[in-house]
Amino acid sequence: MYAGLPLAFALWRGGAQVHLANLSFSELELIDREAWVAEHVAAVQPDTTSPDWYFPERTLARWLAAQKLPSTVYALPPLGVQPLRAAYRHLVEQLNAYVLQPAHVPFDVHPRRSQRVEVLVGAPA
Repeated sequence: MYAGLPLAFALWRGGAQVHLANLSFSELELIDREAWVAEHVAAVQPDTTSPDWYFPERTLARWLAAQKLPSTVYALPPLGVQPLRAAYRHLVEQLNAYVLQPAHVPFDVHPRRSQRVEVLVGAPA
């Protein structure tokens, strides 16, 4: 998730709409029930609560809010290929995204499009 931030910042500066998502290793089952927007998809906000000390999605959401940037960070639990694929598919459909950009894949493999590019940044398994 953090590896994709330079790309997200560049896209935001260019006027694009960007959504961040992460294959999480936090104990997501401990977060607020209202954070779950779909099966295996949590929309983490700066005020999402969890007793888990390791919660980088919330840390990033808080930092983004302090920078006056969109602060929702989607978190997906590591439950295997099929549930993860379904979770990412849900995000693409709900956010009307047309680019899914894993943080470990160079962005230049995608053609340039309009300013309405929406990108999900994460590291799927």
